[in-house]
Amino acid sequence: MKTKVLIFDNRQNLISNTALKIEKFFLEKGLFDFSFLTTSLFEEFGNFLKNQRNENQSIIILCKNDKLDECLDAVKCEEDKLSLVDEQAIKLENESQKLSMLFIPLELEFEKFLKDFIPEEKVSVFSVFGKSLSFVDSKFEEFKVESGCDYKIITKHPYLHTVYCSKNVDDEKLQAVFGESVYSKADVSLAETLNELLKQNDKNLFVVEYGTLGNVSAGLNCENLVLKTQEELKNVGVTQELNSGEILEKEVVFALSKHALSKSTCDLVLSVCDNSSDEQKTFISVGDRETLHLYSSVFVGDKRERLNVLQDFAIFRVICFLNGKR
Repeated sequence: MKTKVLIFDNRQNLISNTALKIEKFFLEKGLFDFSFLTTSLFEEFGNFLKNQRNENQSIIILCKNDKLDECLDAVKCEEDKLSLVDEQAIKLENESQKLSMLFIPLELEFEKFLKDFIPEEKVSVFSVFGKSLSFVDSKFEEFKVESGCDYKIITKHPYLHTVYCSKNVDDEKLQAVFGESVYSKADVSLAETLNELLKQNDKNLFVVEYGTLGNVSAGLNCENLVLKTQEELKNVGVTQELNSGEILEKEVVFALSKHALSKSTCDLVLSVCDNSSDEQKTFISVGDRETLHLYSSVFVGDKRERLNVLQDFAIFRVICFLNGKR
């Protein structure tokens, strides 16, 4: 049964945030056949409601509590059966039309009213890092053709996506297409995934950052050292001469990692050297007392997005390193 959601409020940002929350709620319940109608004009909202009495539909209406009775009056007819849900929401049912409508005050949390109104289906979740939206979409479109599944991709930044799929995808096929890019089969962040891996493997992580103001270690269960100036670099053994030019910057992250390993009892180290430029490379070192790996990339975008992608890239490399040690 198709589900429609109608939202009215005079604050457009509240409408947008509510729609995003409901979309995620639906996807987590395995519901893919839904649509939204939203407006900040109540007269327009009333017209929306009058045109919604189609057969075989579930309709959810969210608006301010003081407008709820007007909304109900705009759509109800004599054959409808009305009932209260938790004494705060109103359910309208019409058996002959196979129509169900749920009127929810926007001031309340919608989840408790929808848990019985929305059927729950099986759903598989895949968190993907390091692939473009077009790539992820094209591959799940192939899965859809093969298995008849429904799917929805929620993009959090250009290289981070959560895919909700109505059917599971074979692990071997997933590995062949995405490799290590599918870092979790749950809607969790890279930081949450790494924290759980560290706990499972009983490992301690030390993060050393230069140029990222502590953004990489934020949210991680780790020791950290945040360096902001050339003087602070010198204090950990990185000379002015070493920190000049791309070739030598590679050595900076190694020097930072070696410093962390020598001054700490940590099992793993992550070091980042960033120059905050869209045009120059950021260098990242990941490893333990036996092996250190070097990575580099150019991160672009506005300051917030750039740091988000950089942070996720660095954490992703630690996850891959840990998984490779299993």
